[in-house]
Amino acid sequence: MASLQKDGRHVCGGTLVNEDFVLSSADCFSSSATASDWTVVLGRLKQNGSNPFEVKLNVTDITLSNHTGPNAAALHLETPAPLSDSILPICVDTGRNFSVGSMCWVAGWGSGAGGVEQVLQEFQTSVVDCEDTSSDSICTEALTLEQGFLEVR
Repeated sequence: MASLQKDGRHVCGGTLVNEDFVLSSADCFSSSATASDWTVVLGRLKQNGSNPFEVKLNVTDITLSNHTGPNAAALHLETPAPLSDSILPICVDTGRNFSVGSMCWVAGWGSGAGGVEQVLQEFQTSVVDCEDTSSDSICTEALTLEQGFLEVR
C-alpha cells in the first residue's frame, strides 16, 4: 500500500505496481493533478507514529485515464522505490479475468481501537457478480470494516 499525500497529509491509498509507478483512483486528484503537489509514502503501517521502514518519494507525473466511469491514475515516481521485505509491488496480470468466486484481498488504513491511530488493515473476500453495473467493475462480497477504513483496493 502507498499513502498518497498532499501537503504532508494522507489523502488516498494507492498500490505500487512496479519500482517506478503507483496506481490509484483518479478521484483522489480532483483537487489537484499537479505532480509536484504530491508525495508517495511506502512502507507505512500506521498513519500516526513511528514507521521504521517508511520511504517518501516525489511524484514527477500523474496520468489520469480518459475513460468514462471509474477512472485510474498512474503516478510516476521521481526515483525508483527501494524494494525490500516491507516495500514490494503487487503482481499485475493485465490479461486476467476476475471470475466469480475468486479470492482476493482489500487493504487500507483504518482506525485503531481508540479511533486515533490509523492502522493498515487487510481483509480477504471473494469476487461476486456485479449486478446492474458496468463490465469494467470488480465487485466483492460485503465486508465488515472497522470504523475509519479509508480505502478499498
